[in-house]
Amino acid sequence: MSNFQRLHRRKAHESEEYFAKLYNTHYAKLYRLAYYITSDEEICKDVLSIFFLKVWEKIETFKQAKDIENYLFISLRNETLTYLKRQKNSEYCELKELLITQEDTENLTPHETLQLKETNQILDSIIEELPEKRKRVFKLSRYENKTAKEIAQICNISTKTVEDHIRKSLIFLRHHSPKMSI
Repeated sequence: MSNFQRLHRRKAHESEEYFAKLYNTHYAKLYRLAYYITSDEEICKDVLSIFFLKVWEKIETFKQAKDIENYLFISLRNETLTYLKRQKNSEYCELKELLITQEDTENLTPHETLQLKETNQILDSIIEELPEKRKRVFKLSRYENKTAKEIAQICNISTKTVEDHIRKSLIFLRHHSPKMSI
């Protein structure tokens, strides 16, 4: 075995040990941070999986950090917010596909119109399963096109609470809506 191979193996072993130490030492704190931001265990675990994969891919950068805990927290916060933005856009697109406006229905065939009516009935019944406050916030947002600020004023809650209600409503809808094709 050449010196280069020995050095490469030693460096790889050191990286594995460093990663394992980071993971074991900081996972619980990072989990709490991700959960605090997302308020959703499933999303939290997804974010952490993505995050630790990126840590592994950039382990040399993490090794050089002066304040590793702070670096991990900032990196995780950024990863979580990026994930939520992507998720929000994805959920918005899915919901937009489900909530078709009257203008969109003008060129539908009778069969498609019937399917749309059935889809809307299913969505309405799922929305009715939401807790009262969340349902009210969701309807103000999606059916009356109110902004988060307007909804916050109407419901006497913070805009962050409004956004949280909408996010949780979209997650609920996504998980409880059957896949429909129109």
